[in-house]
Amino acid sequence: MNCPGCGLQTAIIALLHGDLWVSIKSYPALLPVILTLIWTFLYFLVFKKKKGEIFLLVLLLLDFILIMGNWICGLC
Repeated sequence: MNCPGCGLQTAIIALLHGDLWVSIKSYPALLPVILTLIWTFLYFLVFKKKKGEIFLLVLLLLDFILIMGNWICGLC
């Protein structure tokens, strides 16, 4: 059953099945969000906030732009 909203569920299922292109088309922010979650985990638990904060901010900004862009395109 497809999600009528953002397409996150469809993108995750497509990614788990190995279909990267369908995943990106369904929800373009999924891969950056996954990368942000991994980097946040590393930032707080491994690096202990000593380095990588600029990269984390860039990832968060990219996530915000992609999520808002996907939402705005969904309204059209």
